[in-house]
Amino acid sequence: MLLVVALVTVLPIVLGASAVKEENQWPTPTIPNLKVTNIIERGLADFSGSVPLKMKMDCDLKCLAERMQQVMNSNEVDQMFSYETLYENGSVVLTEINVDKSTLVDQRQQEEDTPEISRQKREIYGYDTRFVVTDKEYLSQYPFNAVVKLSTGCTGTLISQKYVLTAAQCVHDGTAYVKGTKQLKVGFRRDRIFEEGPPASDDDQLQDQDKDFYWIRATEIKVPQGWMKRRGRDSKAAEYDYAVIRLKRPHDKDFMDIGITGPSLIYPGRRLHFSAFDDYNSTDLLYRFCPVGDFNNDMLYHFCDSKPMAAGAGLYVRLWDSLKRDWRRKVLAVFSGHVWVEDGDIVGEYNAAVLITPLKYAQICFWLEGDFSSCSRGDE
Repeated sequence: MLLVVALVTVLPIVLGASAVKEENQWPTPTIPNLKVTNIIERGLADFSGSVPLKMKMDCDLKCLAERMQQVMNSNEVDQMFSYETLYENGSVVLTEINVDKSTLVDQRQQEEDTPEISRQKREIYGYDTRFVVTDKEYLSQYPFNAVVKLSTGCTGTLISQKYVLTAAQCVHDGTAYVKGTKQLKVGFRRDRIFEEGPPASDDDQLQDQDKDFYWIRATEIKVPQGWMKRRGRDSKAAEYDYAVIRLKRPHDKDFMDIGITGPSLIYPGRRLHFSAFDDYNSTDLLYRFCPVGDFNNDMLYHFCDSKPMAAGAGLYVRLWDSLKRDWRRKVLAVFSGHVWVEDGDIVGEYNAAVLITPLKYAQICFWLEGDFSSCSRGDE
């Protein structure tokens, strides 16, 4: 049973950076350098894909960690972080990227000695700990007003005035673009009935017919090639389950900054937070928090209660930002949803999220800024 509650705002206690433990500070790692090497037109997109209710893989947690430990050669890194852009007219462009390998930091040592945890099944773990955010006052306040609903059914997080972070599976199934992505729209909860939202264009009048959401069309969708290489239950592609959507016009809500994970930031028991529109036909925004269960350099596994359409939600924590000298919530992972693993005699279920590493941050930042030099410090 879901709880319907009014959430209480807790005033932050401002401390000096010297009084804040390392695990409670946003890291400021070296951001890798990337450059565009080639742009290739790929013609019109295939829109025969579908959003999975459950992602299937051929590898359990231990196996997945071992695979992600394997060092990719230079060409493989470049291929995985090259990306496709889908435009609103249905055309697709491949942008090939070169990663400066001298700026990469080997983070594999951080997952050594990771303690084993007991695995639990199902999307809802025992007593349902999700809360329906019903009070209009809270729905209109940060961080809840930074959560949006995609017309394909998934959830997304606002990360700038015109960009949304979501899961790649919400727009592409690894083989083809999801049905509906050519006319993809992003829904914003109205603060009050028939709130107009920002000015709409002549061809964007769908919003006037929905009392719960107003909608803004997408003009671009960017997906890493690492996800495009997903075939069947290929688990390696799971760490590239993220995408960015560009809106046709700016929204009038708050947005959340992107954080970067570090060796001291993620550990078993660390509390995560996220909100999502869990059900396709529901307008309820559900908030929850839960501890990290297990993790490696690229993914974390948790026991956050959820349903399929929560995929794409941004998981966040609130930490001290030494550059801004303030406590700030930032997205540190993208929720992939419920994962079903079949590997011979091994069968398992868990909820997973893709961590935002320095390299992924550099890529996402470039998608927003259009210039890698703007992303060099990780404080944008």
